[in-house]
Amino acid sequence: MIWFSCKQCGKRLRQPETAGGSLVFCTCGQGNRVPWESTIPAPADDPSATPAPVDSSDEDAVPQRRRRAVVVRDPAYCFNHQDVPADQTCNDCGEHFCPACVVVVRGKSLCGACKNFRLARMQRAPQVTTMAVVSLVLALVGGPLSFCLSMFSRINDAGASLYTVGIGLAALLVPVIALVLAYLALQEIERNPRVGGRGLAITGAATAVVGVVWSVTMFFVLAGKPFVD
Repeated sequence: MIWFSCKQCGKRLRQPETAGGSLVFCTCGQGNRVPWESTIPAPADDPSATPAPVDSSDEDAVPQRRRRAVVVRDPAYCFNHQDVPADQTCNDCGEHFCPACVVVVRGKSLCGACKNFRLARMQRAPQVTTMAVVSLVLALVGGPLSFCLSMFSRINDAGASLYTVGIGLAALLVPVIALVLAYLALQEIERNPRVGGRGLAITGAATAVVGVVWSVTMFFVLAGKPFVD
């Protein structure tokens, strides 16, 4: 049994001796090349670390296991073609390959196995960002709330009080928060192609803008009247 650790998360991994040189993926998603021999000690509870005793009196009856010849690979040559010099490096697994074994995906040189794994991840449905959902909910709630609070702070012939102006400013808070969250959601979507929810963020931003405009308009209407103590 070959024991090694993931080069990204450090998790202890194991593979059979026949898997030396193959590419395996950790639960964290990192691709790792199986070394030809263990790079970390086997755990004490590993049954393969302590071979079972063999009765010498019945040695002829036990079939002898043929040992696999250990091939020492030259890192200066391609991982897949041992007679071709390697002048390319996979950006994900770090192994060396010849130009025929490497493809370029979004500006990164990848071997066949890493390319397939990356394409499989790219084909998954994007995850909607939480900020886009929260922005839309606040915008939908904040619009009617802003309207109701602004109408509650009605104006009389004498003018407006500090109380009514304070209510108008409070009505502005929810749509402003929704607008800020929508902006942050759009920024996150631009940075990470695996994040979706652009439509929700744009809808939340548009709805929040309506609430902000209404609240600002009502505030200036109230502020233009003389205050009543």
